[in-house]
Amino acid sequence: MGSTREEYPSDAPLSRNTWRIVVWIMAATLGAIALTIIAILAQPDVRRETPLWSDEFDAGANGWTFDPRDGSIARGELQLHPARPDAPALAIHALPVPGFVVETQARAIAGSTDNGYGLVVGNGREQTAFLISGDGYFNVMRNAGAGWVDVQPWRPWPHVRRGNAANTLRVECRAVSCIFYVNEEVTAQVETTRERNGIGLMTWRYAAEALTVEFEYVRVWE
Repeated sequence: MGSTREEYPSDAPLSRNTWRIVVWIMAATLGAIALTIIAILAQPDVRRETPLWSDEFDAGANGWTFDPRDGSIARGELQLHPARPDAPALAIHALPVPGFVVETQARAIAGSTDNGYGLVVGNGREQTAFLISGDGYFNVMRNAGAGWVDVQPWRPWPHVRRGNAANTLRVECRAVSCIFYVNEEVTAQVETTRERNGIGLMTWRYAAEALTVEFEYVRVWE
């Protein structure tokens, strides 16, 4: 009896030349990503030099912009505490150079471990946020004017120190690429806008329980 299975175009085997093209494209893409990471990692550690700019939060607002209902600066720390559940608190500061390394140390001091906190880079039209959580996850989000959307959804990461432990977060940006670190470990790489003129600190409150995250410093190297 003849086959009654309906034939679809996708059932036809790909030609050898087509497979070669597919494999070549995949290899070229992976190679480009690998070369970008290697090139950035091969840069000398600029943190051995004096920061281009730093803030230990011992001189008031010092150029930071944030909603006073969501944040405060006191006793050498910037604290962010979103006023509403399922909402962020964001502190922004101007950035003098487009290519940079920015680092902060932060920890949650009150609230649920179902939270998010970290660094933001971008400009007035587009911002990219790199966040970690007290229960050991990380996430990358972007806001291009229509609200925050996931670039890399929340996923567990073993290098995040959990609970109220302090975490060191770093972003290194060159051209249109940024690499994110947690406690010195490479965690994610994403493409961003080349026009980066601002940095920020963000805390996201997901639970009904009030949340407070303190940032001990921000340091920027060119």
